Amino acid sequence: MFLYLTTILTQGGNKGINFVIVTGDFDNYSKTKTFEKSADFLKRLMETLELEITKDLFIVPGNHDCCTPIEELEEVISSV
Repeated sequence: MFLYLTTILTQGGNKGINFVIVTGDFDNYSKTKTFEKSADFLKRLMETLELEITKDLFIVPGNHDCCTPIEELEEVISSV
């Protein structure tokens, strides 16, 4: 999967993808920096796929993601 995503990001284009579902965990220890990196990655991925991040991206947090204080998560999520 990582190789496929790398190919998409380096070659560009939609490749027939209509939406993206991301399941956690974004981090093992719920660190804000990791969530920021994840948000940057998702923004880049959605732009490359020419999809709308507010309509075509579905995020399902994992059990490790929920250990982060809600204020930190809201800040990162609102930046996406």
